[in-house]
Amino acid sequence: ADVAAVNGAAVDDADADAVAAVLRACRARLDLGDATGAEEALLAALTSCGDGMVGALRSSPEYAETLREVARMEGVLQDVLGGTFSDWALAAEVGVDYASLGMTVDAAAAEAMQADGGKGIKILYATEDRTLNLKITGLLPTHLGCTLPALASFVAMYHETALWKQWHPIVQGSGPAELWPRRPYHNLWHVPYRALMQSNVELVEERFFFLRDQGVFVMDLDGKSPDSELWKQYPPPKGYKVLPAANHMKLVVAVQKHTTAFTMTTAVEGERAIPGFIVRFIVSWLVPEVVRRMMRAGAACLKSDGPHSDATRADADGVYGECVRLAARGAELDEIEGRGVLLPGSMPPEAICGPRASLAAFERDYLRDKAGADDSVAAASPSAQTTPGGQDLEPPVEEQPRLYSAPDDALAEVQLAERADDDAPQCCWCGAGGTVRL
Repeated sequence: ADVAAVNGAAVDDADADAVAAVLRACRARLDLGDATGAEEALLAALTSCGDGMVGALRSSPEYAETLREVARMEGVLQDVLGGTFSDWALAAEVGVDYASLGMTVDAAAAEAMQADGGKGIKILYATEDRTLNLKITGLLPTHLGCTLPALASFVAMYHETALWKQWHPIVQGSGPAELWPRRPYHNLWHVPYRALMQSNVELVEERFFFLRDQGVFVMDLDGKSPDSELWKQYPPPKGYKVLPAANHMKLVVAVQKHTTAFTMTTAVEGERAIPGFIVRFIVSWLVPEVVRRMMRAGAACLKSDGPHSDATRADADGVYGECVRLAARGAELDEIEGRGVLLPGSMPPEAICGPRASLAAFERDYLRDKAGADDSVAAASPSAQTTPGGQDLEPPVEEQPRLYSAPDDALAEVQLAERADDDAPQCCWCGAGGTVRL
């Protein structure tokens, strides 16, 4: 058969057409910022095609971009749910009176919510060097007598940037300014703030991930540090200074038939240790006030006559339809798996995602299998370091363990080097000791 080259891999004409179709579908999702949709398109092909197509797909820019974004999402899941601090201090608990918010809670949801003790929204904090870490957890009813599920309130509050002043106490003007053409799942903003007599602006990259098979939503708001190169491309608007800190906010929401568990973490990283009076201002007033406003605004987001109603009904980007389908999938999983109530303080990634079909897992398996095949070939070949009599010509060179090797050069190869003075692993890029994790 005639052979065509697709992204450097040899495939026949029929497979070349199939590869092109898969990559078009993948690119269409990536152009919307939908990394999990791109992952779904790739995995559907990778798990049912031959080696030639696998090679062609793995060497594509679409594969590399999707793998990078999915790895980021899985990192958020681990950071938020895996637990990194043992000494979280409770800053506040914010009670929720659903009746006063105009919401109704059915009997089944009220009973299910007792699994969390009915203590409302918990706010915890921990400090580490120059970073203030915050964690907000809660268990909400999935349905509150409205058309949209509770998940849609999280999505609407952040997605409808013109309405941030409904809930954010220090955001200025008309809220975040879009710096890219608006997309459903991935955007870049200037977020203007005024607090403590200062007017600052933050550069924030927003990502939505809908894990459609698991009934899980992940959000990543990545604030850029003051020395980020992106500030050169997107300088602060007139009258604002670059925020002398970077906020990294991550949210995981697990939806079930009756309850919706969420955990949100925020890391505020300053240029130097954050003064105690600012820490007290943040944990004792700012964050509790944000949570109270978010609950009021979240309830308003779901009402047919609320300020977000025009946007949620129009659903121009399709994200509210995603919320409805995610809630339906969560209820379906409860029936299939007989799940109990997922509690926000104790739901590790494997508990809410299970053995998820993942592009990162596919890549790990592929590299492991390829390494095993290469080892088998090497074992069957005469050693280049021994004589025919089996005498070593020179001591064998011990290879450094390879953690990950990306397709093409899309992601750099990461290796571990050993310190000269001890056995602790050391990053070969920056020299940092300890565990190196991707």
